[in-house]
Amino acid sequence: MHSRTATSITDDSTPASAVRLHHNAREHRFEASVDGVTARLDYEMRDDRTLALVHTDVPNALQGHGIGSHLVQAALEYADAHDLRVLPVCAYVRCYMAQHPGTQRLLPSNASV
Repeated sequence: MHSRTATSITDDSTPASAVRLHHNAREHRFEASVDGVTARLDYEMRDDRTLALVHTDVPNALQGHGIGSHLVQAALEYADAHDLRVLPVCAYVRCYMAQHPGTQRLLPSNASV
């Protein structure tokens, strides 16, 4: 299992909070915890080279703070470090990858965003 702490996230209504990112390989998901609340990005291995990012769940308490983006970044970094292709099944992940063209190099040759 891999963990890391992302940069602090702030907005006008919330004090700075450290985001703890964790790869929970046993549950096939990336998790982000802030103040005891956990968001997740679920994945499936479609084959030994393709990581399908299938669902992002960010609880209401964490929405609007960039938590979903941190989860997607963590998953993409993991895929890149392990020489995996990324299949963006989740609409949020597709949107993220469309807005960050540099991530599209991780797509399988037959996929697009």
